[in-house]
Amino acid sequence: MEFADLELKKFKLEEPESIATMIIECLCAECTENVLKDDDDKELLFSLLNGMKSRGLGYAEFNEILLLLNQDRVSIGFFEFFFSDGTISLVELQEGIKRYRAHALLYFGNFKSAYKQLIRMTESEISSFVKDRSFVPPDLSIRPPIAVEVAPINSSETWYTGYIAPRVIKRQGDQIDELINNWPESKEGLPGVEFERLVEVAEIYHTADARRKEVAAVATRNTDIYLTWDYMDIYIATSMRARWEFEETAGFIERLFEDKRLKPLNLRYFDPTSSLCADRIDKGLIEGLMVKRAYCTVYMAQETDTMGKDSELAATLAQGKPVIAYIPSIDIERHTDKIRKYPLDYFKTRSLILQAEGIFEDEKCLPDLKAFDLDYDVVINKFHEELEIHRKAQPFLLWQEKEDEFKARNREVFDKMCRILSIAEHHNYEKRARTLRAIHPLALQVNLASGVSNGVLVVRSIEQCADLLFGILTNAITFTVKRLENDGSGMTILEGYLGLSLSGSNRLSEAHQ
Repeated sequence: MEFADLELKKFKLEEPESIATMIIECLCAECTENVLKDDDDKELLFSLLNGMKSRGLGYAEFNEILLLLNQDRVSIGFFEFFFSDGTISLVELQEGIKRYRAHALLYFGNFKSAYKQLIRMTESEISSFVKDRSFVPPDLSIRPPIAVEVAPINSSETWYTGYIAPRVIKRQGDQIDELINNWPESKEGLPGVEFERLVEVAEIYHTADARRKEVAAVATRNTDIYLTWDYMDIYIATSMRARWEFEETAGFIERLFEDKRLKPLNLRYFDPTSSLCADRIDKGLIEGLMVKRAYCTVYMAQETDTMGKDSELAATLAQGKPVIAYIPSIDIERHTDKIRKYPLDYFKTRSLILQAEGIFEDEKCLPDLKAFDLDYDVVINKFHEELEIHRKAQPFLLWQEKEDEFKARNREVFDKMCRILSIAEHHNYEKRARTLRAIHPLALQVNLASGVSNGVLVVRSIEQCADLLFGILTNAITFTVKRLENDGSGMTILEGYLGLSLSGSNRLSEAHQ
């Protein structure tokens, strides 16, 4: 880690009173009132600092300055950890104070408590204190290989690891079997469907059910494998219900950990799309354990948020660990092309949710919708009407041929619906990013062990997420101590910056205050 401190730059190292003020305010976190009012004290300090220019400042001389300034003395371990095991120059004194202030904010959340505790410790005690609170994994270059690898599951089959897929497949499969058994009486309810075609669709469901059981067995065994790992680097917090959510999550995880910076690190991460538990009790306990063990959490801000996913975010922050919130930046053109392949239920579900959340009427979204189509709301209603008619005649979600027929038959409305939803999703995710970065009160939470505030780190692309993970896991982050002057709070914060390839701003977060 590297540190910078904008506050220290205002002090002039050639002026004794400025140096005294720097030590009292920035190191000891005390007020300078009534300090160095006596001319004899000023002369003595001037003499000590003059001697420092020629021979340097050692541990004993440093404590003499502290006593002269009416401040508590420090242990030799404190001096050696933050300054040197020998003598220091004025520049090195300032550098040591900078290092101390960054550690104080990072691990204590304030300067005064840090000073009172750390000045009594030995160097080894301070080193252990910092190491115990550092979530950097063991040496990434010499990690042992995983004894038993997690079996990969194709993204198109990850839906089978959920709890909705078995119910949908069974319910609709039983419905088709009943129609076949009652043929030809049931023919009237399925206009235009031949008996032979219905038998073929029934086979699709039978095959899907058999494959679901095979995938479930693999995912269950993967869960056992995760439990054998002696450490975990990253937990992926996600909420998945629909098939497209599983596929998007699996795609995100694959792209993230195939990144050229992360792949050589041999990371161990919990992939929820490849895991299955016997019941909700096991799931809650196991995933809670993963959150406890992981060094950091990647929180996926998806179409919907759930209590489980939000709890995992909060639990990670409460441990003082980093949380990276991935909120995708939606490109309207690309998203429009992507969702054309999505099932019809996606369009029904997302349009209703976005409408309920007021996105269509949002002041930033509405002009773009009207610029595309003044009657966008008519298009949405028309789509829902046509889909309702379609579902009454064809309720089977896995019958892809009928899905494609609907899209072709209602091409104009469907194409417009794709564009309307893409515009709305773009503004939805932009709004959520703004909220999490600057508005949401729970984006900043308290480490329950230390009382230090810990904030969510927001990224807008997979590349940014990889950059930030690399920075966290390899200590490649620069921390800057910065005093907020313009917001009226007078607060001192610790900002993190990455000297990597983040597109746009490389500011991480005002996480520690």
